[in-house]
Amino acid sequence: MSTDRKIPDYARRILDLAAGDPQLQELLPDGEVTEAVFRPGQSLEDIVTTFLDGYASRPALGERDHEPVVDPATGRTVRGWQPHFGTISYRELRDRIAGLAAAWGRQHERHRVDDGEFVAFLGFSGTDYITADLATVYRRAVGIPLQSTMAPADLDQIVTNTEPAVIVATAEDLEVAAGLAATHPSVRSVVAMDYDPRVDDERDRFEAARARLSAGGTGAELITIDELIALGAGADLTPPGTHPAEDDRLRLLVHSSGSTGTPKGIIIGELYARSQFLRRTVVPLPVIRLIFAPMSHFMGRGAVYTTLSRGGTVYFTARPDMTTLFEDFALTRPTEANMFPRVLEMAHRRYLAELSRRLADRGLNTAAGTAATTGNGDSDGEAERIRVELLREMGVTIFGDRISTMMTGSAPTTPELRQFVAECFPAPLVDGYGTTEASGVTVAGRVNRAAVIDYRLRDVPELGYHSTDKPYPRGELLVKTHLGVPGYYKNPEATARLFDEDNFICTGDIMEERAPDHLVYIDRRNDVLKLAQGEFVTVGAVGNTFEAGSDVIHQIYVYGNSARAYLLAVVVPDPDRVDALLGPDAPAEKVRELVRSELARVAVESGLRSFEVPRDFLVETEPFSVENGLLSGMLKRLRPRLRDRYGPMLEELYLDLERKQNDKLVALRDPTSGLSVLDKVGKVLEASLGLADVDVTAPYSFAELGGDSLGAVAFTTLLSSVFEVDVPVNIVLSPAGNPRAWTTAIEELLGGRGRPTLASIHGAEVGSASGRLVAADLDITRFLPADLLAAAATEAPAGESRTVLLTGATGFLGRFLCLEWLERVAPLGGTVICLVRARDHAGAVARLHAAFSGDAQLEGRFRALAERHLEVVVGDVSEARLGLDDATWERLAGAVDRIVHPAALVNHVLDYEYLFGPNVVGTAELIALALTGRQKWFDFVSSLAVAPFLADSPDSAEDAPLRDTITLASRYVASYGASKWAAEQLLRSAHRRYGLPVDVFRGDMMLPHTEYAGQANTSDIFVRLLYSLVSTGVAPTSFYRRDAGAPRPRAHYDGLPVDFVAASIVGLSAEERGSGFRTFHVVNTHDDDGVSLDSFVDWIEAAGHPLERIDPYEDWLRRFEERLRGLPTAQRQASSLTVLDALRTPHDADRPTVGAARFAGGVRRLPIGPEIPHLTEAFLNKCLADMRHLGLL
Repeated sequence: MSTDRKIPDYARRILDLAAGDPQLQELLPDGEVTEAVFRPGQSLEDIVTTFLDGYASRPALGERDHEPVVDPATGRTVRGWQPHFGTISYRELRDRIAGLAAAWGRQHERHRVDDGEFVAFLGFSGTDYITADLATVYRRAVGIPLQSTMAPADLDQIVTNTEPAVIVATAEDLEVAAGLAATHPSVRSVVAMDYDPRVDDERDRFEAARARLSAGGTGAELITIDELIALGAGADLTPPGTHPAEDDRLRLLVHSSGSTGTPKGIIIGELYARSQFLRRTVVPLPVIRLIFAPMSHFMGRGAVYTTLSRGGTVYFTARPDMTTLFEDFALTRPTEANMFPRVLEMAHRRYLAELSRRLADRGLNTAAGTAATTGNGDSDGEAERIRVELLREMGVTIFGDRISTMMTGSAPTTPELRQFVAECFPAPLVDGYGTTEASGVTVAGRVNRAAVIDYRLRDVPELGYHSTDKPYPRGELLVKTHLGVPGYYKNPEATARLFDEDNFICTGDIMEERAPDHLVYIDRRNDVLKLAQGEFVTVGAVGNTFEAGSDVIHQIYVYGNSARAYLLAVVVPDPDRVDALLGPDAPAEKVRELVRSELARVAVESGLRSFEVPRDFLVETEPFSVENGLLSGMLKRLRPRLRDRYGPMLEELYLDLERKQNDKLVALRDPTSGLSVLDKVGKVLEASLGLADVDVTAPYSFAELGGDSLGAVAFTTLLSSVFEVDVPVNIVLSPAGNPRAWTTAIEELLGGRGRPTLASIHGAEVGSASGRLVAADLDITRFLPADLLAAAATEAPAGESRTVLLTGATGFLGRFLCLEWLERVAPLGGTVICLVRARDHAGAVARLHAAFSGDAQLEGRFRALAERHLEVVVGDVSEARLGLDDATWERLAGAVDRIVHPAALVNHVLDYEYLFGPNVVGTAELIALALTGRQKWFDFVSSLAVAPFLADSPDSAEDAPLRDTITLASRYVASYGASKWAAEQLLRSAHRRYGLPVDVFRGDMMLPHTEYAGQANTSDIFVRLLYSLVSTGVAPTSFYRRDAGAPRPRAHYDGLPVDFVAASIVGLSAEERGSGFRTFHVVNTHDDDGVSLDSFVDWIEAAGHPLERIDPYEDWLRRFEERLRGLPTAQRQASSLTVLDALRTPHDADRPTVGAARFAGGVRRLPIGPEIPHLTEAFLNKCLADMRHLGLL
């Protein structure tokens, strides 16, 4: 083993961390497995089998867990990312690969993949991607990882050339895949990966892909990867040694746009492919990586497979656009990372923004701050202390506290970024250089002699680069490597251009040789520049476009470097044309304005992309010429001479622009600036996108203004810094977004409408999951405008409710409350008005009707009543005045007799701060409507989660008062209960002050409908538990606390079918009564019936689902969680994994149900009575049938 002296600092840091970190200790490489992986003569399959078997029990791959949530802006179900990752083990990954490989190897004609056939991939990365990629290895097929952002014609040409048998695509790319399959008969099937049918957009894309394939007529079939894995379940991998190593066997075709923009299929043989799995370190080190590079990029592939071959854990960022990247870093805390310069730029921008904020808060001048942010100039001692403190803090937070080494190689990094990384992070940043065709060539500027056989620099006289240049030789790098590719697939012309006469690979990159084996990148031979964001710009062609398109721009030298995200230029105006337009001796600033307008005009007319337009420029009065050495004898620009002459000035311009941008952003934080919110949004937009004089009144989206998803993250980061509010990135990325819309959102966040906030009501000291809530703070007068309260109606409402306003009608309980009220008002000729969140009225109607789909009888019943007695209004309880215009507000205030409010953000793990707006402020908005015009009955659906916040009472009776003060806690459901406690306090306040008549219904578990098929709440804990028990096949001997060896205790489960709950709420609300304040506990009062969770386990097993009973409870929980984490992604998301905290300890069997005398007595008066129903085995079987109906079982 290496001595301590030979252990690099980064390795020592990881080992020191591992000494106190159980996760890292578990991931230390096994010496025997490592030696087996590196054993000579193995095939690619053998290497993969070795580490899959050798690290079987370790966590291999991790993805961010998500829950289906409704986007309030669109009303559609989307992925709601959870603050944790789920993982699968190497054994589980092995089983998934084996299942898929077996399914592809069997005789089903449409899903067969034969030896040597091609499998195309459209997508980013992830567990499903890796599964399919490695299954391709075992089928001895050829993988074709593609970028879905390629031009359609390029994708079509690739599929034509390669004739893949299968296209594997993510949900986002399914329609593209189906379009290709429908026009290429070689494609037998399209496999959907990373697909969640609960998400509206993904389900729509899946169905659209199915329809496209059906219409195409090629016979290609659409199937999910989980379905294929299930077809091959139980199969094993090919035994080691089955196939000999074949170094030249085709394994991959990696398409790179490279320098010409035309995709070429780079032939990757088995020897090269094996290298992606083989990486030795000085000493064995545990490794955790977060992957945010696509699998179509060799950096992404290598990061995944060198981690797995060392027994590490790979996590994948939640979104390919990297909008969750820094959250994912914080959650996964990787030890190593492959960095793009743009990611480092984003981190640097966060640092600059936070530093500016802290300096401003301390009253320090911004000049000192600017000096501190760049590390240059003099600053006072306090500014420097703040800077050092922030660097130390961010060094262990931005990329996690375990980051120990970072590699970058996609583009060079600027000196400012390198300085920032060196000062901020306890990890070295190592620059690597290589090409896909040649593999790695240099590390930290030094030639990697383990990979490189030989290299040379070739003169490029047409660009002025020669091996005789002083002080250092310059030229195009030519290289021979051990892993160099044989060429491009079916492209002999491009293959011929790849090699010189001595079979060196021509990289197209201009290098400067500072010393033997010391190379520095300086340029691109073919006039193509790769910017920091990854875009390729043909700078020569861009320059020609501007010169040809403008008679003002006589000459232009377009400049950039791969460390920057935008271009600069040197412009030589035509003096005669300038004089004609501006007059003789025009001021320099007027000339600049003219040139800038010409650049903008030509860019629009020529269709240039935003990153192809120089952000700023120098004006040169001396033309480029042969005489001054800037043009060749053929009158071509000599870029090396132009670079030598103008490069230093342009680099200084880059620095100046960065300084000015930072100063502008600091100035925007000044409350005395006199700028409006809209003006500031425009200034931040200009700074982010490098635009000038943005018209903030124009309805241009961020994309139309030239931004992308990464730019949106940076833009919202700057907005958040300037306004000191958290601006969500989705409002910027929305197609409906524009400067005015962003301004409105920011004004709402700033309290521009005077709306209450958590801090304004409870005080700044109340945190997300800590602090005390005081009932006195929740007086309705603190939430509503004084003029509304002064005119508040106090007369009792009408006795009969003919017009009912209902919130939450698309929810599980809300839809059945809607149905019950429709039936009640129909004989009276009345109306139920449903307040529905959606973009427009048509979307709201469609969303409401969708809630009643799935059972023909239910749908028919609803439509018959809705035709005459339903009105749909677009609105949102979390917005001011429910998001209604004045006319609609006044109309509802005068027409509505009763407000029924079941809507809430029902989330048992979110903190109170996130629930305060929708659940507390939203209730206040409805109280405002109830007190406007004339008083209205108010029916509020609360929760038994409030029970811990009732004043001491023998049985927590319905009349027990709420506590005056409660303490927030981090336990499961506590914050949700606190938000309902707060809403009830508001209602009690409105009742005390204005006599508002209120009925509060505190419900517990609302179970599936007793009749209608598929009407089950798949996100609640009950359905999740049933699903998880069946899916895992394990259950505890008892869910209830008992002594070791004792029999199962007799217990009771509190739950009621949703149809009974809805009927009882509506029946009790509609009774004639006074204008008081009533509370009902809507619970199953049969404490002694013995129907419990243990009963459900018995009934599940009796229904034909075998369950292994495990004792003690802790052992069951461990195995249960392990099996849940091993489920495929879609199944895992439907399981109990996200609510597992509710099952961490056994239940108390003797816990009494809360007092419910008023509710039980009321039920006896109703047609649904006289008894509250028992839960039965027949009902449990109905629940299982619902789950089958929904495709869960």
